Amino acid sequence: MIQVSVYDKKITRRIMEAAKGETLMQLLGRYDVFFDANCGGTGRCHQCKVLVDGVRTKACQYQINRECKVVLPFAFSKEFKVVMGEEKNAGQAPLLEADGMHSSSLPCWEDELQYYICVDLGTTTIGMALVDEKRRIRAQFGCPNAQRSYGSDVGERIRYASTEEGLETLQQLALADIKRGKSALCKEAGSDDTEGVDIYVSGNTTMLHILAGHSPKSIGSYPFIPEHKEAQCIAVPKLGTLHLLPCASGYIGSDVTVGACYYHLHHKEQPTLYIDLGTNGEMLLGDRTHILSASVAAGPAFEQMLKGADALQALAAMREQGIMDEQGTLAEPYFEQGYHYTSEAVAGQNGDGQRIDTIITQDDIRQLQLAKGAVRAGIELICERFGCRIEEIARVYVAGGFGFFLKEKDAIFLKMFPACFEGKIEVIGNASLHGNIACHNLLKELTDFNDSIVAIDLAKEEHFQECYVSYMNF
Repeated sequence: MIQVSVYDKKITRRIMEAAKGETLMQLLGRYDVFFDANCGGTGRCHQCKVLVDGVRTKACQYQINRECKVVLPFAFSKEFKVVMGEEKNAGQAPLLEADGMHSSSLPCWEDELQYYICVDLGTTTIGMALVDEKRRIRAQFGCPNAQRSYGSDVGERIRYASTEEGLETLQQLALADIKRGKSALCKEAGSDDTEGVDIYVSGNTTMLHILAGHSPKSIGSYPFIPEHKEAQCIAVPKLGTLHLLPCASGYIGSDVTVGACYYHLHHKEQPTLYIDLGTNGEMLLGDRTHILSASVAAGPAFEQMLKGADALQALAAMREQGIMDEQGTLAEPYFEQGYHYTSEAVAGQNGDGQRIDTIITQDDIRQLQLAKGAVRAGIELICERFGCRIEEIARVYVAGGFGFFLKEKDAIFLKMFPACFEGKIEVIGNASLHGNIACHNLLKELTDFNDSIVAIDLAKEEHFQECYVSYMNF
């Protein structure tokens, strides 16, 4: 093994043991240090640049053959949170936290009860909960998805998994994350018996294909039809039985549908909108008569810029102060050098009581413009196809880690949501995990719910491009 000294931007050192010939990105991933790479480790982007013995290079391209010193452009973080939001029927658990889990106040492992594990396999993050037969949460776990070093969005994961080697790599990373989480959950609950606990997994369609070892290639090209939408059951040695919950389409996975089913979208008397904001923007609009679904490409903008919805808060402040105009252009001298923004809300989320500084560049703003313009256009057109006016939407559920910290006034001020949504928005956090816990054993109901969803392709809608462009402005 080769010793590599890795320093973060605070000059904190960690010693890592590398195998000869492995890339620096692979080494860092084994030690839970991740880049939000955009190219799947092919070297086409510039997201993973580091200093190796004083020379700037891409971590995905640098093969380790000798001892070296590496300096990262970010700080090591021991804390990672996956936000669940308010519980309805599944216990009380506001946060999921890696390496520092919040267990419930319930007694520890009781042999007479049956236990199972629910997993939200997200593109960026993984949330897990150990739940008993009464749907009470006994322990929780969250971690970054180790796959993210091979692409920050679904499109890049699909491209990387297009080869057998790439698919195997991503599958093993997901299984390793789940195995680590399962061990931590059972240990937290006071049991070493991990063999008899079944695992129920919700996630987007691509993540579930990769987890099951199926190529997601067909999801990445028109007509975006997945190889599998149905529920699947696979046995994994030394891990147990994985139950993969059913999906509705190539871009509407079980992470969205279990949440929408949990919030009874199909029983609403008035049109109700369910939006999951993450690396994609998935939305369902429905009532008791019918349900439509659509997906828009948000990219990593909602998750990479600052933390959570502080991006919107920052841009709203910049717009109000005239630092950024309606078109999203920074005023001088910020256009070239970026705008220095101090976020207290981010520090509050981390719980460390510190102010966090960041530089918001013109490119950051453009990326968020593309994402929020796509979401707003999607809302417009899904209403048009549903046969209702936007004003007729009675309730708006906003799910996802980004959505949890969303401030209604910022989203409306920046024209991400229409003004008529004021007072109608309910932020629900990680509804995928809630829905998994509540609905994992209701396979027929989930399947029927998925079968009732009609997916529309927004790119084919006559006015999509026009709406998209018009809603990019602030």
